Parts: sequence; structure tokens; C-alpha cells
Amino acid sequence: MFSHRLFVWYKSKSFFFPLVFISEGQYVAVSTSEDCIHLIDALAGERKKKIKMKDIGVGVMKYTHHDQCLLVSAKQSSTDVRYLSLHDNKYLRTFQGHQGLVSSISVCPLDDNFLTASVDNTVLRWDLSTRNEVARIKLPPSVGTPLVNYDSSGLVFGVLTPTLVNGQIQNHSIRLFDSRRLDGGPFQVISPSPQSYSSILDERFPELDHESKQRTLHSNWTSFQFSSDGNSILINTDGEYVWILDGFRPDVPPKVVGPRKNDNGAPLAACMSTDCKQILLANAENEIQLFDAESREMMTTLSGHLSNVGCIACNPRYDMFVSGCVNTALWIPKV
Repeated sequence: MFSHRLFVWYKSKSFFFPLVFISEGQYVAVSTSEDCIHLIDALAGERKKKIKMKDIGVGVMKYTHHDQCLLVSAKQSSTDVRYLSLHDNKYLRTFQGHQGLVSSISVCPLDDNFLTASVDNTVLRWDLSTRNEVARIKLPPSVGTPLVNYDSSGLVFGVLTPTLVNGQIQNHSIRLFDSRRLDGGPFQVISPSPQSYSSILDERFPELDHESKQRTLHSNWTSFQFSSDGNSILINTDGEYVWILDGFRPDVPPKVVGPRKNDNGAPLAACMSTDCKQILLANAENEIQLFDAESREMMTTLSGHLSNVGCIACNPRYDMFVSGCVNTALWIPKV
């Protein structure tokens, strides 16, 4: 189990947004609504640097393979992505190609390629060495705001695509692409039927009342994450439950994890541990609930945050994780 490690900004009035680890695990970068980026040494529990981003703001943020370089979407010019050097606080390159808000960034674990998704219904692939896009995927016009993620192999990536009907989200799907061949469209679309979600809820939680069940069935998918072994996909929602989909086959029934208190649809964080053994869910009581990934039974609850936890990131190499709201907390296992 985890215990709280002292590294907290209790005086901050700004909510923390992305928490992103470098692949080596030593550093984590966090951004705030005050348009600042903080570089933290996660092993020492020390803030190493604070960088003000008032010129463009901070939208989406991802680490590259260099511990002093980030990809940051510009909030003030929302179609841009900047290649930022934390060492000297300079932009090494600007990537322009989207016509709408950049909603998601994912860096390939194998090389210097990265993906961006946008509300303009495109997914673009880039190489850090050039400012021009390498490839472009055009999504159907009925798709709402897309999100993109590579899996751990770097050979597959997924695009979360909500389908809109008359401006309302009707269903969600994960489109899987072969990163080596983008011209043929997705090789798999994972989109379980509403009946399968309903049946799973009835089987797992027969005591669930009609109102809660309907709220769960109509909750929006807010993010997704491939497990480190690639076998499953964690779907976070704005509801009381999250879903685990099979990472390959659309015919495998989803699994449900929860509940967590979230009656009002707050944007709460969810994360799968690096070893795939735990599911971490934030709830509306400023807590983090840990569930066993196999049994999906709750193991423990962690307290210490001052408001709703909007982001959780597990260290890719070390047994620890970081969570943030108006304060940031580092968590390590109890000795």
C-alpha cells in the first residue's frame, strides 16, 4: 500500500492539470491554470524549476525522450504545439498544421515521432526534427473531440472517438491504428454495445438503482490509457465507474471498476499502475481509491488532498505515483 510523501504546495490557488513523467522516471512535470510548468525531481521530492508560460499558456503537455524537453500545446494559439527546452526556457520548434484546438498529444516510445489530435477531426503524426507533419488521418465528421495515445510497443496507437448526433454524444469507440501503415484506416474498432454495458452492470452491481445505472450508461469517456502490457485499455469517465476494454478484440465484454463518489460528473482522474495490478480512481471526496485490477475489489483509500484530484500519473520505472489538485502529492509504498 501507499503512504503520503511530503511534497505539497498548500498555498497554491491554481488547479494542477497534466502530470507527465519522463520515461526514466526521475522527473515529473506539472502545469497549472496559472500557466506555469513545474519540474519536480520525483525521487528526491524537490521542485527543481518553475517556468512561466504567460506568452502562450499551457494546454496539453507531454514529455519527449529528453528529460529537459516537453511538447506543449499553446493555449493562446490553440492550434500550435511547441517544442520547449526547460534547460534554457526556449522553443526549439513550433509545429503548425491543425485548424482547431489541439486536444491530445502522445509521444512514440520507440523514436522521436509523436501524434496530435484536434477538434478539427484530424490526427497528425510529426517528427521532432522537422516542423512539417509526416502523416495525416482525417476522422469522420460525426466524431467529437478525439484523444490519441500510443501503446507501450509504439507499433499501435488508439484514437478515442465520441460519435455526435445533433451535437450530443451517442456512443464512444477506440479506433486502433498500425503506426507503420496509416493509409488504410483503423485495423480495429472497439465499441461495445450499450446492451453489453448494461448487462455487465446488472451482473456486477445488481443492487444499483435505475437512476445510477442510467447515469453510468450515459457518462462521457474523458480519457483512456493502454496498460503497459498492451492487453487492456482503461477508460476514464465523468461518472462513478470506469471501464476496462480488451486491448485487441472488440467482442470481449468490458469490465467495470468502481464505484467512486461522483454524482455531479466532475472531471476526476483515473490511472492504471505501471505493473497493471492496480486501478487508481479519484473520487468527489478528494480521495484516491485503489482497486485490485484482477478482482476489481477496492483495496484502500488515500486521503490528503484539499480538493478533487484532477490528475494522477504513475511512475513508469519506480513504484510510486503523483497526484494533483490545488496541491501536488507524491506517494510511495509503505515500508
